[in-house]
Amino acid sequence: MIEEVIEGQHTKYWYTISELAKMLNLCDEDGKSIGRNKMFRVLRYNKVLMEDNQPYQYYVMLGHAKLHCTTRRWKNYYIPVFSDLGVNYLKNKFAGGGFIICTDWVKPERQGLSLDDVC
Repeated sequence: MIEEVIEGQHTKYWYTISELAKMLNLCDEDGKSIGRNKMFRVLRYNKVLMEDNQPYQYYVMLGHAKLHCTTRRWKNYYIPVFSDLGVNYLKNKFAGGGFIICTDWVKPERQGLSLDDVC
């Protein structure tokens, strides 16, 4: 959990993907709990995260998600984090059937089109 102090005494909390997976407590087709890595796959499948695990701008503008910079061994890493609003939004979407729990999704291969196919 990342704690951000705003406007003097107010605090806003941001949750990592592993914490999000524990809070949502989702299960896959086999009945196993979804952890951090599968949660990344599920969020990419449902177009919450891009292929490089950045949140889409729509969720950033709503205040549901953002990228957080951490430094480990003199190198900066950017990780997606979700606010309380984002956690509640995702919880409602999964409960209402708006998002699908699909962990076996594989990125489709690009089909090569030549210029002759287009013209």
